[in-house]
Amino acid sequence: MTRISGLVALFLFLVVSPAHATQGHGGIEGTLVHQAAHVLFALAMGFLVFRIKRDELPVQRGWRNVQYAAFLFILWNLDAIFVHFVDEQVKLVTVQRLATGQLQITSPIPGLSFIYYIAKLDHLLCVPAIGFLWVGLRQLVKQAEERRDNGGAL
Repeated sequence: MTRISGLVALFLFLVVSPAHATQGHGGIEGTLVHQAAHVLFALAMGFLVFRIKRDELPVQRGWRNVQYAAFLFILWNLDAIFVHFVDEQVKLVTVQRLATGQLQITSPIPGLSFIYYIAKLDHLLCVPAIGFLWVGLRQLVKQAEERRDNGGAL
């Protein structure tokens, strides 16, 4: 089955058109709702970090990795809020596609173009967060299975 799914993935990679991985939010109302979702997600992750710390769970590797994931998700959300605000709400940056793989970012505020460019690299926060979450949950499941196999003892 793995070989077939690998062949399907390779086929899709070779035949699909570019995704242009950006997302519009349909006017200012869509942007505001989207921003509110980022705020709520960041607050939820902050609450998770607080609860893990309060309940002294980071002594277990799984919970520590989940806590790292939550912290990175907070940073990712703050980054996304900033990018959406600058790009879609106050429109302080202009992005022009010059050619394939070439963009020109301009702003009336000195240095904001560079900060915006760095902030748009939000996958550098989100992907590790997903990795920490995955590893942490896998460790927690393994610990739970070990407890179950040992009759509930740690």
